[in-house]
Formats: sequence, structure tokens, C-alpha cells
Amino acid sequence: MGSMEKFLQNDALLTLDDMLSMPTELIDELLEENERMKRERESVRYREFKHLSLKPQLVLDCIEYLRLNQSTMQEGLFRIPGTNSVVEEIRKAYAKQQYEDVLSIIPDVDANVVATTLKSYFRLLEEPLIPNESYERLMDLGDAITSAGATDSQIAELKAEIVGLASPNKEILCYLMIFFKEVVANQDINMMKPNVLATCVSPSLMRYTGETKKETGKMMAIMELGISIKMLTMMIEEIDFMEIIGEDVYEDIKSASKYQLRGEPTAPQNVNRHNVTQALARGNGPPPPVPDRKKGPPPPGLGL
Repeated sequence: MGSMEKFLQNDALLTLDDMLSMPTELIDELLEENERMKRERESVRYREFKHLSLKPQLVLDCIEYLRLNQSTMQEGLFRIPGTNSVVEEIRKAYAKQQYEDVLSIIPDVDANVVATTLKSYFRLLEEPLIPNESYERLMDLGDAITSAGATDSQIAELKAEIVGLASPNKEILCYLMIFFKEVVANQDINMMKPNVLATCVSPSLMRYTGETKKETGKMMAIMELGISIKMLTMMIEEIDFMEIIGEDVYEDIKSASKYQLRGEPTAPQNVNRHNVTQALARGNGPPPPVPDRKKGPPPPGLGL
């Protein structure tokens, strides 16, 4: 069994050995995508997305789309990439403020497109959602966590780092992570356990942009990626983000979404009926209706 297959089948935090034993093409995909998005950030194309606001319309609409269309039970959400041309069209429409409800107007929008668009938004930010100073402290904290797992004091240190974030980074991180918890709540159906979801989104959320950071080799990049995945997995599993943000602030941000569900929800794609049956057998409660369609093979790669 390969490292990625092993990783997808267990709940352990990703270790350095796991990272180093991953297929070369997977590591190259992660690192090359980081470089590509860095070049795009430096271009003049999406200046509107370079700075975070308290109520970023694209982020709120994407999350609301995925919620209302029951996409949190779609297998491979945030792992399977969306069609690049549609993602590009969505970003252009938001940049130009072209429509009131972009995701209901543009054709060929689906859950994978929306999830890919959401990840790309955070990669285009000039200042990452988790700022450089916090990133460095989280790297140090993650490096100190052993394979036995985080101690109570380390979890408390992680929570304190999140609480100490400035606005709007703290509010948007909390809002996003609350949604990620909704995704992993359906892990028996969508196959997106906390460590798998963290692997797919960590390059978007945890990256260093400081000018003083020296160029690092591939080995160091792999190590930092492994720690980033570890820390995001801990956030999803251990931190109560609603307690940090407060329900009033959460609802105020949520209400700013302009996405409206028109008609019936879009049926989630790639829903494995066997996963649904197994989830029901474990007493996880009835999920939303499963679309009656044949499941095709997922595209290769992690959709990073």
C-alpha cells in the first residue's frame, strides 16, 4: 500500500516519514502549485483579491453554495479539482462585481468548481489568512508535537494563537473552519477525514510570504508542508471556533452571502452509496437524499 493510500485510510497525523515516502509526483504537484499561485499573486490580474475583508463575498457565497446544495456529503470535496475555465470565469465575475449572485448566473458551476474557487481565493491573498508571524509560531509548535499527539497545553497554545489573530483574519478563519467541521462530519460518506481535508487545503491557508525567509530546498518544503497539515488537522479536530468567534458575529458574516438557492439543490456528485449505507449502519443518522446516478472514476490528483 502506498503512502497516500495508507494516509487516506487512517486517522493519524501525517508524519515526516509519510511525507518523504509519498510518490514524487504528488510532492511535485504540491510544490509546483505553490509556485504557480505565487506567480499569479504577483501578476496584475486579481488585485481585488489581494486583501482580506471581514465579509469577502466570494468566500461567503462559495460556502453557502456548498451548504445549500448538500455538497458536504460529496465524495472528494476539496480533493477533486473543478474545471479551470469555470473557476477563472467565476473569479473574473467577482473581481468585476459583474452579477449580484454570481454562482447562480454562471453556467456549469458545480461543487468541485466552487470548492476549487474557494481554495484559490486564499492562495491569491497577498497576506495569507494565517499571517507570517503566526505561521512561524505554528511551525515551531507543530514541530514539537510528537507522534503520540498534542498535549492539552499544546492545544491551548494553538487556541491562543487563533484567538490572538487580528481582525478580519480571526473571524474569517473561524468561519471557514466551522464549515470544514461540517465537511468532516460527513467523512463516512465523503471520505474527507480531517487529515485528508487538511492536506487538500493547507497550501492555500498556511504559507509564508515574508521577504526575510531564505529560499529552502525541497526537503525543507516537504517538512513545512507536513507540519502545516498537522496543525490544520488539529484545528479541525480540537478547536471550538464558534466559541472563539461568537454566534452573533458568525451569523452576521453568514447573512452577507448573496447566493440564493434557486429551485431544488444540485445533487451532489460522486456520492458512494456503499459509504451512505455504512454510515447509517453506524448510527450516524440519515443523510440528505443521494442522487440516483452512476459514480464515475474521480480525476487523478488531490485537486490542490
